Amino acid sequence: MEKFEVVSFIPARGGSERLPRKNIKMLAGKPMIAWTIEASLQAKYIDRTIVSTEDKEIKEVALQYGAEVIDRPAEYSKGQILINFVYLHFQYCLWKEKYQPDYVIFLLATSPLRTAKHIDEAFELYFKSGSPLLSSVTKVHNLPADTYFIDETGELKPIFNESTMRIFNKNFRKDNVKIPIIYYADSAIYIGPYKGVNDLTFTYVGPGIPYIMCTEDSIDVDTEFDFKIAEMLLKERIKKED
Repeated sequence: MEKFEVVSFIPARGGSERLPRKNIKMLAGKPMIAWTIEASLQAKYIDRTIVSTEDKEIKEVALQYGAEVIDRPAEYSKGQILINFVYLHFQYCLWKEKYQPDYVIFLLATSPLRTAKHIDEAFELYFKSGSPLLSSVTKVHNLPADTYFIDETGELKPIFNESTMRIFNKNFRKDNVKIPIIYYADSAIYIGPYKGVNDLTFTYVGPGIPYIMCTEDSIDVDTEFDFKIAEMLLKERIKKED
């Protein structure tokens, strides 16, 4: 594989709402963000690992675990701010130091079970494909045909009816429902050209290819329940490695 420059972009604000201070909450023996920083530093294709934060404590932890840190303005750290603006600020800071990498790998600090192996496999897949974007995905275990909403009368109504099911399978018959495997973007890994994604919202999966991850490795910590599951899985992994 030819030589190129790859930077990882790890956004981590201090004002998380559902699970306060989650980015540095102790998880299986270390701050949660440390799991992502270490995975990035161990990935063989990543040249620089950079955390973007406005929070002094997150900055100290990130530096402690070997990451570089970009001091993000407080106005780019509010809950309603789009990741686009955070990424543009990240690009601006690298432009000021005259550093222009070839590719960027976006890593959420809330995916602590994603490893360097996942990152390397995803990048190799991305590079060989020639696709403009890669997104890690996970299989949806509940079929869309089994999903419902509650209408204004309080009754359950199916989200997918016969006409919408035909979108999935032109040979759909009432007695033989066939639909493809469904995946969702798990937010663990996004990869794109550094200069080509400055107007892209990473949480939107545009044209690109998938890197399929198992459910256990795709945990995205957003609530206390997610945190407990992640901690249990990490402790099990640590025991197996000992």
